[in-house]
Amino acid sequence: MGSTIKSSARVSARLKELVQKSEHLNMDVADERRQLSHLVQSLGYELETPMESIYRLIVIQPLLYMCVRVAINLNLFEIMAEDESVPKNVSQLALRVGADETLLGRLLKNMAASDLISETASDTYELTTLSASLLKISHRDAFPFCHDVLLPSFSATPRFLAETRYANPTNITDTPFQFGHHTKRTFFEYLGTYPEQAQQFNNFMGLYATDRPRWLDEGHFPVREILGEGASEEKDAVLMVDVGGGKGHDLILFQQRYGDLPGRLILQDLPSVVKQAGQLSAGLESMGHDFFTENPIKGARTYYFHSVLHGWPDEKCLDILRQIAAAMKRGYSKLLINEIVIPDTNAHRLATSMDLLMMTVVAAEERTEQKWKYLLPLVGLKIVKIWKFEIGTESLIEAELAGD
Repeated sequence: MGSTIKSSARVSARLKELVQKSEHLNMDVADERRQLSHLVQSLGYELETPMESIYRLIVIQPLLYMCVRVAINLNLFEIMAEDESVPKNVSQLALRVGADETLLGRLLKNMAASDLISETASDTYELTTLSASLLKISHRDAFPFCHDVLLPSFSATPRFLAETRYANPTNITDTPFQFGHHTKRTFFEYLGTYPEQAQQFNNFMGLYATDRPRWLDEGHFPVREILGEGASEEKDAVLMVDVGGGKGHDLILFQQRYGDLPGRLILQDLPSVVKQAGQLSAGLESMGHDFFTENPIKGARTYYFHSVLHGWPDEKCLDILRQIAAAMKRGYSKLLINEIVIPDTNAHRLATSMDLLMMTVVAAEERTEQKWKYLLPLVGLKIVKIWKFEIGTESLIEAELAGD
């Protein structure tokens, strides 16, 4: 009886807080929206019994994921989107997708029960905002990639950790990924042999980057003041080196917004990756480079990493950072690290989930503030400021050589 009274009091308190925050909610402000979403989730947990919560976690959510995966295989959402003003009944859909009507009806009803699709009448359905988003390849490919590549790693993790006596994974060739896929190849070597899954991974990364603030967005990081003021105007001076920058998406955006600042803009990555990037626009240079080796560009104004270091365990990160520190000019060069920085308290589930994902596939991590403050001084760098944007999103670490 006492626990019921206590729970009812918590529900009442959360409902009051929910009403108060919803009255002033600005859906365009991500922090407000995410805080309210977290509050709604907490309220749901309070309203569930332990049995209901456990059943949701171990049965309802995995089976919903299964239904979506099957629906994608059947191109179901694309067919439901045809003449979107008209809801479709099960018999119509079964005929179009080539599935047994009874089977499809069971899948649809389960997805409707979780509000992934909308049930407008008996055995009649239409898309919701969420299911309609799966028409985009970046959204849709997240499901087969996670199902076929990531889930075997997740499922193998408990047994892997038991067999390694619960040691924190630090070896990229000995992770739950290898254990779950029965392979000796690393995650990226594995993708190199499966072009379809590699493309799904790229699309999944495109999804991950959507609806997130960028440090280059107006009002987020004072680029002109910190990087532009005092930048060398000598002919061969370098303004930014995008280290491990892939196809150069960030560097291209930087040029579009700050192309008037003096200095060269250089994209660095492995020769094979740079080749995939193709011919860059005028004003951008590409250079094949392995970031574990000496950087040929000395004294640049800015060395930049985006989602590079989170893919490597500490010792490898230190090897990468040593090469950059050796290339930097004291009192002039800046290092910018664009990654998730997990706060020391009240971390968001988006960040902590990504941390465990990196652990299972590449023995790496999303680092906490304390971890970054520990690592950088080991190679002679100091943090000037950690620029934070929205809850659960990437931050920008501004660093320079210590002793300036």
